[in-house]
Amino acid sequence: MAKQLRDDLPQLIDAGIITPEIAQRIDGWYAQQTKPQTNWLAITLGVFATFLVSLGIILVIAHNWDELPKTAKIIIAFLPLVIGQLLCIYILLKKRENRLLSECAAIFLYFAIPACVALISQIYHIGGSTESFLLTWILLGFALIYIMRSSVVSLLHIAIITWYGILADYSSFGSGSTTYSHLYILLLLIPIPHYYLLWKKKGNAVMFHMHNWAITISVVIMLGSFASEDFPFYQWIMQAYLSLFCILYIIGKVSRLADKPIMANPFLLIGTMGIFTIFAIVSFEDPWHFDSYVDGSTKVAGFFSWYSSWVIVALLLINLCLFFLPSARKIRIDFNPLPFSAFLLAILLVLGVTPPIGQFVANVWILLLGLYYVRRGANEDHLGILNLGLVVLVALALLRFFDDSIPFIWRGLFFLATGGLLFFTNYWMLRRRKKLTKNVQS
Repeated sequence: MAKQLRDDLPQLIDAGIITPEIAQRIDGWYAQQTKPQTNWLAITLGVFATFLVSLGIILVIAHNWDELPKTAKIIIAFLPLVIGQLLCIYILLKKRENRLLSECAAIFLYFAIPACVALISQIYHIGGSTESFLLTWILLGFALIYIMRSSVVSLLHIAIITWYGILADYSSFGSGSTTYSHLYILLLLIPIPHYYLLWKKKGNAVMFHMHNWAITISVVIMLGSFASEDFPFYQWIMQAYLSLFCILYIIGKVSRLADKPIMANPFLLIGTMGIFTIFAIVSFEDPWHFDSYVDGSTKVAGFFSWYSSWVIVALLLINLCLFFLPSARKIRIDFNPLPFSAFLLAILLVLGVTPPIGQFVANVWILLLGLYYVRRGANEDHLGILNLGLVVLVALALLRFFDDSIPFIWRGLFFLATGGLLFFTNYWMLRRRKKLTKNVQS
């Protein structure tokens, strides 16, 4: 906006709207307000260059690795580590404000750490699992996030701990162990202060948005690790994910990202998609068979004897607290049904409804969500929101097409009604816009 205004100053002078003196003062004021922008394209190219150089060195050394003496192998193993440390020290002392050099040096040292560990393990034939190797890498490298103020290393840290969590947690299904899940939470907390600084100082920066995506995807992937394979209340795993998606949705609606484009708001996008996905699953009959439940008081006692159950309850409570935040007032006033989805499914699961009732309520809820977006899109004159509601209705129709429990005639009528609604609403919206445009021009 500022750049466009400064570019338009000559035209404003020619039109007699402002004087040359005022234009000069405006240009000078914007020049003082403009902060130096980080060249993320150069940083990205530098990061890829660092990767390529590192891979090239590895391939050259690997060609003659077996012929080298042990002393030479040890020197080669530690050489990248020493070079990376010297580069980081030099940049901290001489080039601290150069973000490109800082990021490249931090990345080089971050990958030199596992290379050194792997080579020393190979030279001395030290055994170990992939999980222990990744954990060693994580613990030795996370300090670079703060020493070098490296956002790329922070993103790599999130990716590596997710990889570690997948290997450690999901491979332990059936053992009842939750040690690794606890460790994942602690490791995820490490880059949070850096993320907070990005949020406070660079709320519109590329790295801030990339951290939003990385953290959201990592948490969604790892939530399932808090339930062991023999957790009998499997329907509540879907409840946990639905609560998480509702939490993400509310964050996306009440945070500073609410006015951003949808691709810059992963909380809103993933939360919305997740809510519809979970209800699409429970719109079928199979998820509503509670064969694993037991009757009587042992049902509640058995449920709360599992660690996973407390995680599910905690997510529901967080969802409830976020919903009643003052900043979420607009969601409550607009009667937005999406955040209620987690509470609806929780009530149905607590009541232990029969499969036909559960399936019916889930389908009606999807229908209401679709109609809500159609109505909202029409009221706001927003074709994208309106079509989102229509896509939800079409998706519901497609899901019911594969449902053998519904007669062909009803499925056919539903398809006809959905197709007609899709055509009519778009035609009505476009005609309404055209009419409004004519009224404005006249």
